[in-house]
Amino acid sequence: MRLLLFVAVFAIAWSCGPSEKKAESTSLDAVAFLQKAKEANTEMLDVRTLEELTAGYVPGSRHLDINSTAFEMTFDFIDRSKTYLVFCASGIRSGRAAEALRAKGFASVFTLEGGLKANPGISTVAGQPLPEGLTVTAGSEDDLQNWSYLRADGYGFAEITCATQVNDVCLGYTLDFAKDEYGPDSVFQNFPEAQNWIITNFNRQNQ
Repeated sequence: MRLLLFVAVFAIAWSCGPSEKKAESTSLDAVAFLQKAKEANTEMLDVRTLEELTAGYVPGSRHLDINSTAFEMTFDFIDRSKTYLVFCASGIRSGRAAEALRAKGFASVFTLEGGLKANPGISTVAGQPLPEGLTVTAGSEDDLQNWSYLRADGYGFAEITCATQVNDVCLGYTLDFAKDEYGPDSVFQNFPEAQNWIITNFNRQNQ
């Protein structure tokens, strides 16, 4: 009888014991995604095409086209200690990208559930055309990662240079202004973000 009682008590204690901690979901809704984006050492990764990004990008995000032949090569230039929030249009490509990152040793990777199409609360900014009187030229015909912005009178306004480039992917742009009053040197995560900053400040200086 005592043995049966001991077994019964042990069974009850075991069943009521501490349960395993539930793993944190790696697919986040818009609210959780934006909240986590505010945390320190966290970066958003946009894995859509350049055309999609130009049509509407998320300010502050880094662009790494998953269809690029250099996509996984860029992993060597990314800080593995950071938390990455990966997104695309529908969530399919971001899921593939997240798997690739985890396979390469990135421990903290999350995706936006349903992508941008399912989460209109995540605002995007459309690429803007260059303002009248401001032209942009590449350093050479085959140089697509370095630009010179010139006023109509030929005065140099700003220079954008790819800070780190792997094949057709640029990991960050360094923006140098011709005059201090145009703004301090800055690093932008993608070209539309830098271009829109230039447009805004060019218009402000010429009002």
